[in-house]
Amino acid sequence: MDKYPYIISQTFRFNPYTEFNHIEKISGYFEYYYTFSAPIALIPNIKIERYDIITKKKLPIITIDKYLKFVGEVYHLLDYKNKKPVFVPVSLKFGIDDIKRLVKEYIKKEFLNIWFDFEGAAVTKPKIARIRAFLREVDSNGRLDDIITFSTNIKREIISNPKSDKTPSSDIIASIIGSNLVGVNREPPRPIGTPLSKEELVELRKHKARVFDASTYYYSKVDTSSYDAKTRNLLMIPKRNILFNSKLLDEELVVQTEYFLKEMSIEKYITKKPMISEYKGGELKKVLFPKEIKITEWF
Repeated sequence: MDKYPYIISQTFRFNPYTEFNHIEKISGYFEYYYTFSAPIALIPNIKIERYDIITKKKLPIITIDKYLKFVGEVYHLLDYKNKKPVFVPVSLKFGIDDIKRLVKEYIKKEFLNIWFDFEGAAVTKPKIARIRAFLREVDSNGRLDDIITFSTNIKREIISNPKSDKTPSSDIIASIIGSNLVGVNREPPRPIGTPLSKEELVELRKHKARVFDASTYYYSKVDTSSYDAKTRNLLMIPKRNILFNSKLLDEELVVQTEYFLKEMSIEKYITKKPMISEYKGGELKKVLFPKEIKITEWF
């Protein structure tokens, strides 16, 4: 077990102070949490709101003040005789004002290992804006070179269409928007509804069993890929598929890093990927690599 990393990422869907009143009441949980997570420990994130199916409205779960209190208290628990990096969470559901508040408090307490929890969502323009705001605020405090960022629970694809042979990847973009480390990603749970027929289940399985293409940044259906029959069959097994794609993503992240270290820029390499230029007519390319607008361009 010690040979391989096993990083536990937990996202609470409740307010610990409402459920337990004091964090000390669940301190035993965090002892196990710390011990079994290696080589780093992630302080659990908390979803800041929930959808009420009766009122059909979003209801708050926790305030920014309680969120910061929780992070501080859990950090104190995990840092006891600590020998591994402890990462503090950033919920990307927070607005930019609260994001800036997080930066201020984290820097003050020297919490410089940062975990961006996408909570099963894709890399979208609002998420990119919040990460940019976070990094800009860190930079304005002169600590940008001191932080390490880790992104997890990213939806595999930006848009997932069962009828499309290829769908645009979301997870690989995390490194471009400022993440030093990218973890295994998570698909949001399928909503409970009418049970699928046998034929629909087969099509869903084919749809989910996609494989990352580093040359295009698309996820392609396994049966349209160039892999041999044995590999395609293995890729239909969910756990094998996840491991296989994780390896492909890791290899591509290494290529990105080597290119950046050589050229000191990643834009030219990334923009050659068809998905980056094709998605919504190049909208993603503009968001990832915004150009400086000169005043003369407005006239």
